[in-house]
Amino acid sequence: MEPSLKSILVNPHDTCSPEGIEIEASEGKIRVPQFVDLRPFGLDFAVAKYPITNSVFDFFIQYDRSIKLLYHDDTRFNLPTHPAVGINEKNAGSYCEWLSGRLGLSMTLPDVFTWECVAKCGTEISYSTPDGSCTGDYMNFGLAWSGTNPVDHFPANNWGVHDMSGNVLEWTRTIPDYSQVRPELGAKPVETEADLLKLRILKGGCWAFDDVNSRITANIVLERLSTYHIIGFRPIIHFKLD
Repeated sequence: MEPSLKSILVNPHDTCSPEGIEIEASEGKIRVPQFVDLRPFGLDFAVAKYPITNSVFDFFIQYDRSIKLLYHDDTRFNLPTHPAVGINEKNAGSYCEWLSGRLGLSMTLPDVFTWECVAKCGTEISYSTPDGSCTGDYMNFGLAWSGTNPVDHFPANNWGVHDMSGNVLEWTRTIPDYSQVRPELGAKPVETEADLLKLRILKGGCWAFDDVNSRITANIVLERLSTYHIIGFRPIIHFKLD
């Protein structure tokens, strides 16, 4: 296993810091998240243990100063261990590309199938919580917090991954089909293929959503350049097949 990969991988129930760790990369020290290795569950990827936090994403902003986050000074959302919000899908993808290049890994946003696989933990639960239930003991939803929460506040799901339900919506790289575009959830009317290509599906619910729209199977469609304070992201690492 490559040294950089070994340092950022954790076992499903290992503890690690939401603020990430500092490692040596091709251009010096960088701050990176840690990833849960899902190969013990028969999968060929690892997933970030937490949504990308402000502490982790701030390092990337120092590298790419063209990124301006609307809520960077808002105390409801900007604490170090809270998920970074207001990040559009383009910038989330740029982060994955940047970190891939520094670490020599294949890192992307998940597609919908992969995201749901991690959230369900090999079962058919409706919420990615220890017992599959939707409760304020396990997730941030329904305006209970009036903002985001520290990503390690609630217990992890059964594969050791935190905040797959509630807290922030998470970008996927999946483009919706026509039947998935729902104007009542903020999507603009779609008339052409070019319109569809501007959209992405987001998953997981958020601090402002009700229980229905926080279900694992719920698909929220937004323009890929959306920068709302309910949106964050979580990358995956693809392992090379032998």
